[in-house]
Parts: sequence; structure tokens; C-alpha cells
Amino acid sequence: MASDAARALSSSDVEGYKRLLNEGTRIIQAASRPDQFEATYCALRDTLWSPPDWDYDEQYYASRTLRRKKNVKAVEQIPSLAEVFLFHQDGYVREAALQQLDTPLTAPASIYALFWRTNDWVPEVREAAHEALARVLPQTSADVIVPALKAALPRIASWGRWSQAGPEMITALAQRDDVASALVDDIIQSEGAALTVVFRELCKTPKVDPQLERIFRTAHQPHIRAMALQTLLSGKARWPLLQRRKVWIDKPSGRSRMELQFQSRDITVDTDVLGLLQRAVTDRASIVRKHALDGMIALRHDREMAHTLDALVAELEDDPNSGVRSRVAFFQRKRREENP
Repeated sequence: MASDAARALSSSDVEGYKRLLNEGTRIIQAASRPDQFEATYCALRDTLWSPPDWDYDEQYYASRTLRRKKNVKAVEQIPSLAEVFLFHQDGYVREAALQQLDTPLTAPASIYALFWRTNDWVPEVREAAHEALARVLPQTSADVIVPALKAALPRIASWGRWSQAGPEMITALAQRDDVASALVDDIIQSEGAALTVVFRELCKTPKVDPQLERIFRTAHQPHIRAMALQTLLSGKARWPLLQRRKVWIDKPSGRSRMELQFQSRDITVDTDVLGLLQRAVTDRASIVRKHALDGMIALRHDREMAHTLDALVAELEDDPNSGVRSRVAFFQRKRREENP
């Protein structure tokens, strides 16, 4: 009998689901910043799907099964409900919603929900999420994807249920031309947190190499300018792997720590090293000046640059930052020792 009732929605059911769609869409569209996406899930859960009571008796489970069938039927009959039902508590409903997605998504919160579902506790939902991403991402604009990527990247290292396909999908997406370009513009202009992990993700692709000097010269955040400078001076782009390695501090006593492992590649652009250093030593941020000195310490054996490096280092002898001054002292001491 319950199965028959679930086969067709009544007109009042349809009206109810349309109200649910309007309210859910309003909540999803209101979340435009990465820090708002998890609150979106809480708002949808608490407002739309909190059970009326917690008396888990036989009647409750029977009614829950009926509601599940009606919800699955609703998302099949009203496909636009799929984006709202991505946040549903019931795994069967989430899977049905994912299977309905085949058009471009318009809300960053929906893209983030798709990323999140690749780490869902239900294996069938994870599989459906990967299939949905393959269908909708090529059609979805970079403006919608980038905020979701920024929200997901700092969290994915702790997502323990997704397969290797997850990181590969994220990397491929970040390397899409329009997405990579939008990410570069964002890390230059943004004042928000978690930009380091976005920069490291971009380092995986040579497409970022022609933009590294622009990032160094114009990024608002000092640590991003410093990372771009370090990449240009070393000639290598580096990014952390998801796997960490154990490093022993004191093996007999069993003391150890877990350290990040890094992968690197050679960058594909030529660099005006002296021009970068001349700009870096005048940067207002001490972290950039420190990285400049680290680069000069590494280059101190270069005979062609020696005179210019000595002059640049001398400019920083009275720097107000102690870390800068200690590097200046180290550089000058090494130069005296190595060139008596």
C-alpha cells in the first residue's frame, strides 16, 4: 500500500515540494563565500528535514520509508530538487538526487556539496557523486567552481573515505584553463585565509608558471608573494602529498612526528633573478625579504652576481626584523669565510 502511494505524488505533495525547492534554493544561493557552505548544510538540515520526534518505534520506521520513497519520486518528477536534496539526511535520497544532475550548476554551495559527497559515508553515494561531477563540471562556469574549490582544498586532506579518483579530479579541475586563470586572480586579490593550499594546488600545473611573477609583484597577501618568489628563485614548484611520513625524534623512547612529503617539478619560464631580488628587498613584508635573503644565500657562489648580491644584502643590514638581520649576518659571514 505504501509502495502504491509512493508511485505518484498528489497535487498537494507537488506544491509542498515546490515550496521546499524555493526555500532550499534560497538558502543555497545565499551562500556565496567558502566559509558559508557548511552552514548551508546545517540550515537545510535543521529547517527542512528535522524529524518531528525521536521516538524510533515501528511506526516511525514505516513512515520514514514512505517519506523516503516520496522524496525519491519527487526528485525524479521535479529534477530541480536535486541540488537541494544533495544535502538530504537520507542516503537513498542523496543518491537519487545525484543521479538527476546533468546540467550546469549555478551555486558554489552545490559544487561544494558534490565534492563533499565524494567523501560520503555511503559507498553508492560516493560513486554517484563522482559520476555527477563528470557530467556537470565541464558545463559549469569557473565563477561557480572557484569558491567551492577554495572551500574544499583545505579540507580534503582529512577526507578519509574518498578514493584516489578524488584528488585526481580536483587536480584536473584546477588545471582547466578558465578555472586556473580565475584561481590565480583570486589568490592575487583575496585577503582571505587558506590561500596557501590554493597556491600549492596551482603549482601542480605548468599553466601557472607564466603568472608567477605577476603573483609575486601584485598579490595582496605577503605569504603568497613570498611563495611565488621562492618558486621563481629556486626554479621549482612544490606541493605537499596527502601521505605523511614518520620521522623519529628519539627512537629508543618511541618519540616521533609526522611530516609532510612534497613533490616538485621544474618551472617552465626563465627568471630575471636579480630583478626579482631588487624588488623583493624593498617589499614591505619581512617574510618576503627573508625569502629574498634565503635566495641570495643559495646564490652566493655565483661569481657574476656576487657584486650585486653584496650590495643588495648591505641594504638590509639595519632592517627592523631580527630574522632578516640574522640572515644578513649569515650571508656576510659565509662570504668572508669562502672568499678570504
